[in-house]
Amino acid sequence: LEQDKETVMRCWLAMGGEADTLRRKYLDEYKGTCLVRAYDRKKKKSFNTDKREWKMRDKPSDEVSDWCGVMVEGGRVTKLCWGFLGLKGAIPAEIGALSALTHLDLGHNKLNGAMPPTIGALSSL
Repeated sequence: LEQDKETVMRCWLAMGGEADTLRRKYLDEYKGTCLVRAYDRKKKKSFNTDKREWKMRDKPSDEVSDWCGVMVEGGRVTKLCWGFLGLKGAIPAEIGALSALTHLDLGHNKLNGAMPPTIGALSSL
């Protein structure tokens, strides 16, 4: 898990995320699911379809399973639910090192460039 933890942090930072946000932001309920959002074209803004809201811890957590949009099963990172989080830049090839990944949501961010070939090697994705 420690190797996955370092990889998750490096990927988050590579896409313009802030370390403190990753380690403090969380959903109060529904742990283990991804945030569901929709987009209102008339109002030009996104919203939570199920009314869940992100909250911030007073102190950052060192437990990767507590991190924003990171799900852990069997001691490995299995899901990254990072849609609608304002990430930008290229998707880092290093994300392919998360070999237990079964779900990857990077939608509705400002990511650019080609999909790294390492993601194609993730057989459980």
